[in-house]
Amino acid sequence: MPDQNQFRNDLRDALAHLHDPAYLESHPLARQLVGPDLPRSLSRGQALRTMLKEAIETLRPPEHVPSHMPEWRSYRALYYRYIKGMGFLHLQEELGLSRRQLQREERKGIDAMAAILWQRRVSDDASPCDESPEELVETQPLLQHLEGWKVERQPCPIQGLIEDVRWMLEPLVQRFRTEIEVTASPRALQVLVDPTLTRQALLRVMRLLIRSLGQGRIVGHVADAGQMVGLVLSCPLPALDLCEEDWRLATLLIGKQGGNLRHEANGAGGARITLELPRVSRARVLVVDDVEAAHTLFERYLTPHNYEVIGARSASEALRLAIDTKPDAIILDVMMATVDGWQALRDLRSRPSTAATPVVVCSVLNEPDLALSLGAQAFVRKPVRRLELLATLERVLGPRARENGC
Repeated sequence: MPDQNQFRNDLRDALAHLHDPAYLESHPLARQLVGPDLPRSLSRGQALRTMLKEAIETLRPPEHVPSHMPEWRSYRALYYRYIKGMGFLHLQEELGLSRRQLQREERKGIDAMAAILWQRRVSDDASPCDESPEELVETQPLLQHLEGWKVERQPCPIQGLIEDVRWMLEPLVQRFRTEIEVTASPRALQVLVDPTLTRQALLRVMRLLIRSLGQGRIVGHVADAGQMVGLVLSCPLPALDLCEEDWRLATLLIGKQGGNLRHEANGAGGARITLELPRVSRARVLVVDDVEAAHTLFERYLTPHNYEVIGARSASEALRLAIDTKPDAIILDVMMATVDGWQALRDLRSRPSTAATPVVVCSVLNEPDLALSLGAQAFVRKPVRRLELLATLERVLGPRARENGC
């Protein structure tokens, strides 16, 4: 068993490869932290990545702590560097810290994570799905290829991906005399994925089902799960070997894109496989500001992160657009001519159709307490910092923002 210093060094290494499930799959921490009580449908790498991200979130200060207080520094240092992937120099500029200060905050955060995770160690032993030497020879080339693969996510019709894979599997279907019936969704649902990785994952899941079932019938349908789009496959198969190479690699391929792969009993003595992928969706943000340059700035900050930006130049126009377009969030300036942002906020909160829309007050006036007391969900001080704005929107939008990959 490693000592705490080695554990901390392993933790730093795992954080540096947080977005590389193939690397994390065989990482020393995966063996120590991922126990048999976790769902076997998750690979060790995917489970470890989830645990690391959750550990970072435990360092987040309570909401009542003002965002400019020092308590936020360690959390932000880890969040922006490892979850958001920001470079060290850019992070120094964003947080306004010297190199030495930033290194100190990062060390403090990693020490806190290590203390938390050290208590969660389960074993140094290999998991039940550890590969034999022969399996490692077969699997390693693909894992190495995935390490250097740049995920290129784009909108894809889920039905088109399924049909592509069914065509690829036709010879295998005829050989095993397997029937596959996938009901098309009543709507043309699109997923935000890397099509190459997704086809390979679908191919491996369906190939495993065909080979395991043999002659029989696989029934599937596409499910609209709100934030995700799911492909649910059911067949009269009492058990599925989740240690099979096809299953483990499909889990890696799906996890690399922010998706999930699950296996469970279907209640009729068979198996049900659910493959979930991020749905294409754009959160709509209404920016209320009477300065044209502000609209240009917000559009430049938000559009690359899959936000749709709508602009209003006055309080009256903001109220009309909020009712007509039903935005997911509103960014509201205070210092506007004729009717200021405080009055606009009161009008928005007094209308049933806009009362629940999250409002982020954005102003040169340092009045976060007043903004929150009048019904805003958050406050951002001008001049606006891009990462602070993105983090604030992600917080007020919750699951909707994570769905959009923001």
